[in-house]
Amino acid sequence: MFVGDLKRIELTSSNFSKTIQDRRLFVDKSLFIEHFLNNVQDVQIIARPRRLGKSINLMMLYCFLTDSEDYRPLFENLAVRHSPVWEKAYGSPAFLFDFKGLNVDLYKRQIQLMANRYSSIYALDPNCPQYYLDLYNEYRPEGKSTPDAIKNLTEMARAVTGKRSYVLIDEYDKLLIDIINTKEYTDVRDYLTQVLSAAMKGNDYLEKGLLTDVMRVSHEGMLSGLNNPQTYDVFEDSVYASDYGLTRVEADELCEASGLSADGMRSWYNGIKIGDCEIYNTFSVVSAVLKKDFKGFWGRSGTMDLISLLSTPLQKNALMGLLVPGSKSRVRIEDRVSPAALQAGLSDDALYSLLVQSGYLALEDWEGKYGTVRIPNKELDDVWSNFIYTSYFPNAGPILQSIFNPLEPSRIAQELEPYLLTTLDELSFHNVPTHMCKDGRRRTHEILYHNVVFGLLRGGGATS
Repeated sequence: MFVGDLKRIELTSSNFSKTIQDRRLFVDKSLFIEHFLNNVQDVQIIARPRRLGKSINLMMLYCFLTDSEDYRPLFENLAVRHSPVWEKAYGSPAFLFDFKGLNVDLYKRQIQLMANRYSSIYALDPNCPQYYLDLYNEYRPEGKSTPDAIKNLTEMARAVTGKRSYVLIDEYDKLLIDIINTKEYTDVRDYLTQVLSAAMKGNDYLEKGLLTDVMRVSHEGMLSGLNNPQTYDVFEDSVYASDYGLTRVEADELCEASGLSADGMRSWYNGIKIGDCEIYNTFSVVSAVLKKDFKGFWGRSGTMDLISLLSTPLQKNALMGLLVPGSKSRVRIEDRVSPAALQAGLSDDALYSLLVQSGYLALEDWEGKYGTVRIPNKELDDVWSNFIYTSYFPNAGPILQSIFNPLEPSRIAQELEPYLLTTLDELSFHNVPTHMCKDGRRRTHEILYHNVVFGLLRGGGATS
């Protein structure tokens, strides 16, 4: 079910209250609140690819829980209004921290400032104990920060209201992924570990905690001390499977209301699965509704740049094979990847783990350490074509575009000649991987050249 006006679509905002108040299009995911509150786990981690609604869901949860302002009118036309958890609305201290905007040079102070904004409300309360008022004033000056900032906030809230707090942290791992191969990584990781451990582990002033992340990468070193919080990701999630991204029913409803083809929407944007639930990319579907057209809206992200940097030529060869329509590959996949493994370079199982977690490959029949992967739709096919071609031929420039667009047969030879000269220069014998043969001589993997020809024919629209 959706609410709001199909003609009022905002693609960049995750502001839940403004979305509802301005009657913008909103697909009702409010039962996510029920799923969270009924879950017995005190600290939960939800890992999903970007653009599936993590931020707006977290903002919606905050608006539902917080006792600082009555947001209940926003939920009148949403499913959670009729849920048994409705009695918990507008009932507790709740704090939302946006970690995806943290800067490597300012992150300590940024976290402190977020905590201070909430603390300032309790500092004005006449019932605030002097101890917490002094603590607030100690860390209010510019440049002062403590890894206990969030924990101190929950203590202060309990002292004033008598209630435990909900702590919500959006994309806690974003900064770490951005700096994973830099000298700052260890210091940032250690500080964030202190922040999260203080706030989430053994905190008697915490009611529940929820963290979202982009990929299941950084848990090993940072969150192992949090009493092993439950993680819900693309590999295993029977709780929040339908809460992120759009289900087929929701996508079909938008198609019917907007006059778009449900089959077209399906072929362009579906295919990713969370458990048995088929998921459409929210951003892409809503963009198609806005533009009245099907095309690649999701595009590349920093994740693809990281994969391009760390993956080997042979790994790219294997990925190129997935561009064959209907192609699937049975591969070994780790459900989590340690930062140390990423810094050492991508193993095959880590590579496929990142690609599945970040939404670039669909995973089927995952059992133990093995699963079947494929490119599930036209949008991702376009993303992968661009990734493979630009990875192999980074200096081809505008020639690349002209070659990989469909060509008239009479123009193919004319266009290919200058391009192949560039290609052969790029793929000299000394620039491609070799392997040691039984006779003691090193030889080039012939599949490299096969894949080049395959890529040219496929990209140029040629048929056999």
